[in-house]
Amino acid sequence: MGLGLAPRHPAVRALGALSLVRPIALGVVAAALGLDEAGTALVVCYDEAQTIAAAALKLLPGDPVANAAWVLAAEEVANGVVAQALLSSGPESLPAPGAPDTEFWAGIHSQERRRLFVS
Repeated sequence: MGLGLAPRHPAVRALGALSLVRPIALGVVAAALGLDEAGTALVVCYDEAQTIAAAALKLLPGDPVANAAWVLAAEEVANGVVAQALLSSGPESLPAPGAPDTEFWAGIHSQERRRLFVS
C-alpha cells in the first residue's frame, strides 16, 4: 500500500527490507502521507474492515463488490471509532479490543504451514 501511495518516501521505501507488524507499517505510511491522528485512525479502521471482508470471502465465497460495499458502508461506524480513539487515555480504553487479536492471529498464521481456509 505504501509503495502505491508514497513510493519515493524514504521511510516507505525502507519498509520493503523490514518485517514489520501491520500497525507499525500503517503508522509509517500515515506519517509519509502527512496524516494526523484522526486520519491515521481512519486508515486503520478501514484496513481492519477490509481484512475482515477479505477473510469473509474465503469463508463464504460471494461477490467481492458486495464486500467492498460493506466496507464503504462502515463509514459512520469507523468515524465513531475514530472519535472514541482520540478521546482514549491509553490502550485499555481504546474502542477496538479485537484489533490486537487480529494482529496476534495473523502473526501465528504467517508461521503456519497448513491452510487456514480449506475449500
